[in-house]
Amino acid sequence: MWNESFFSAPQLKRDSLGSMNPRDHNVPLGSDLGQFLCGCYHQDWDVDASTSDGIVERFKKNNPPELVATTARQLEAFLRKDLDDAQLEQVLFKELSVGYDPRPHQTPRAWLGRVLQLLRADVHAA
Repeated sequence: MWNESFFSAPQLKRDSLGSMNPRDHNVPLGSDLGQFLCGCYHQDWDVDASTSDGIVERFKKNNPPELVATTARQLEAFLRKDLDDAQLEQVLFKELSVGYDPRPHQTPRAWLGRVLQLLRADVHAA
């Protein structure tokens, strides 16, 4: 049997992070931001650099400027979402399993703001 409703369903629009629902707060693993957070801030992140700032600088050094810029734009869009601290922590530490935890010295929101600042800084200034 032919299921016409499958083929005639309206296409859902995606937000800038690729989410199907604007109220869905997750960061898609396949997005540049998801790859950056999961790939750079894995459980052994401190083997690659001794600080979070060092991780960002390493990412910028090893990747094309276009990827760095896209990742920064996606991080900015993520930070603009209406997330409270608990939701932000859920995304970072539960959904993405980010291995770097800035607490108690810095909130995750402040840490991501610093990461965004570093991503946007001139690549050659490092």
